[in-house]
Amino acid sequence: MRGFLSVLLCLFCASPVLAQQATRVPVEQAGHTIQLTAQLYRPASPQPLPAVAIFHGCGGVGVNNTRMAELLKSWGYVALVVDSFSARGLKDVCGRNWPTQAAAEARAHDIDAALAWLGKQSFVDAKRLAFMGYSYGGGVAMLRALSPSSDNEAPAPARAAILVYPDCALVDALGAKLAVHQPTLIAMAALDDWTPVSQCKAVLDRIAQGSACRCAISRASAIAASRAAAAAHITAPTRRPGRRSSLT
Repeated sequence: MRGFLSVLLCLFCASPVLAQQATRVPVEQAGHTIQLTAQLYRPASPQPLPAVAIFHGCGGVGVNNTRMAELLKSWGYVALVVDSFSARGLKDVCGRNWPTQAAAEARAHDIDAALAWLGKQSFVDAKRLAFMGYSYGGGVAMLRALSPSSDNEAPAPARAAILVYPDCALVDALGAKLAVHQPTLIAMAALDDWTPVSQCKAVLDRIAQGSACRCAISRASAIAASRAAAAAHITAPTRRPGRRSSLT
């Protein structure tokens, strides 16, 4: 019996069960490098997998970000939840400490840094990368998705962008005409009074026709917008009945 238990223990220890992993993502800022803390969610797979970098809102990394990462992992994606605040000495900026436009534009470089980091990992398919932002992080992600030069200069271009109830006011600085550089989903909630739908519709009116941009508006809350983003755009990388992948 003791020998049998020893064999079971060895088999268990050798099984490919990968836990959530803490890591760091280097990003250049004002002439020096800061190390962003991040949590990596990695499915067990012998093959490189598509990956999604997730960016939090004004309150920092929250359960909505980590739950989405777990969901993506269960679908066969690598997910990286990036903490843009801790390395900069920030915690919660939802009140009077709301970031400036310059701070938001600087944070957009976090997206390029995260995509570059993911693209260098042996377990990631560097040709199938996406990024996802929530609220303030969604506004920053919108800067990355719509900025005329971002996709040309990025070391690891994204295949898709998902913006969940984004702060669309951040895009006002980009000019009157906008272009989408990758398939983009914007998920909003009709009852959301923090990031109004009307503000984002004004942004959509500035996007050139023919751009690959899709808008999903839930008639409920921001939570419903999160679910809409997951259901409408991020699906399993392997083809399954009733599902399709934006990264295949």
